[in-house]
Amino acid sequence: PSLLSDIPVGFHQVEVTTLCGRAASEVEVRENRVTRAELEMELGLGELRLSSMPGNVQVSIDGEVAGNTPIIIRDLACGILGFSLSAEGYVEHSSTVEVGGAEATRHHVVLTPLTYGELVVHVTPMDSDVWVDDAFVATGPVTVESLLAGEHSYSIRREGYLTDNGQVEISTDSVTNLDVVILPDESVPDELGQPDVP
Repeated sequence: PSLLSDIPVGFHQVEVTTLCGRAASEVEVRENRVTRAELEMELGLGELRLSSMPGNVQVSIDGEVAGNTPIIIRDLACGILGFSLSAEGYVEHSSTVEVGGAEATRHHVVLTPLTYGELVVHVTPMDSDVWVDDAFVATGPVTVESLLAGEHSYSIRREGYLTDNGQVEISTDSVTNLDVVILPDESVPDELGQPDVP
């Protein structure tokens, strides 16, 4: 509710607009009188006009494919809408947008291109197993090509040695070097079945 003062005498159009709808009415303001305007909001369905850079990107709403950008999605319930955009060569984008029932909601998304780098792993002992992102890569020194830029996990393993786990940051269009030395596990018995004694 709202009280407006100092309104000139005469006929006026009163309009109320919210995210979900609008209502309007004509009222007559008379001198030294209080004029009441009671408006009943008509809630509408919203419309989302979604565009992206690049274009022709797949749009999903609640896990269901809705089409490709640019796209107009009609008859949406007023409120917060979650959506995702995906295209080959780009980082998947997930976001929310507030859709109104009074007028079309316009939203534009710029996708981030996927970028890659290389990881060169040197290990000691030489016959250690190299794992990247929980996947076995190779035994011994190795170059991992076309690795997505960003943070990755690694693990260097060899029987009888302590496993080395860590994180490595891969930079775009560059080579990242990783040197790892793992140490013998002194709790493991030797080949005769006896514990190692210094």
